[in-house]
Amino acid sequence: DLRHEAGRSVGWEAKRNSRLLDLSRLDHYDPEEFWDPVYPGRDSHVVLEPEAFYLLLSDEAVRIPPSLAAEMTAYDPTSGELRTHYAGFFDPGFGHDPIFHGSRAALEIRAHDVAFAIEHRQRVCKLRFERMLEEPDITYGAGLGSNYQAQEATLSKHFKFERTKLGGQLAIDLEP
Repeated sequence: DLRHEAGRSVGWEAKRNSRLLDLSRLDHYDPEEFWDPVYPGRDSHVVLEPEAFYLLLSDEAVRIPPSLAAEMTAYDPTSGELRTHYAGFFDPGFGHDPIFHGSRAALEIRAHDVAFAIEHRQRVCKLRFERMLEEPDITYGAGLGSNYQAQEATLSKHFKFERTKLGGQLAIDLEP
């Protein structure tokens, strides 16, 4: 989601050097101690600097039914050295909730060797699905206390809640 709207950030770029995090502290750290906000250009694009680490949020939402799990993989490795899937695993039930339709995916992105421009709604990854041997008794979601169900922010639970929401969504319902 790289839509240009005046003053709206679309994600975060990791600062090169910062202090360590205590992962037992939730909703604790000021994001700007560790991250710089990313703002799109007027034509809704972002230029990723080589070897910098970015957190962006997908424009589309993902809804994984309980019978499947998914893994984020490279969309087109011939388009350049861009990695978008450092922790791209989606548990059964991710975004699959009767109250809302899908959860947006946090994309962990790094360009290698040269700068890489990406545009709003450009495909940068794809999902590979695996059928579960059987549906789990408990799925990812609010009932389990899952942190990223219906996410509108890219940062983890260790950072103070982002006050600026990131864009709208278009849900993709992935029923088998």
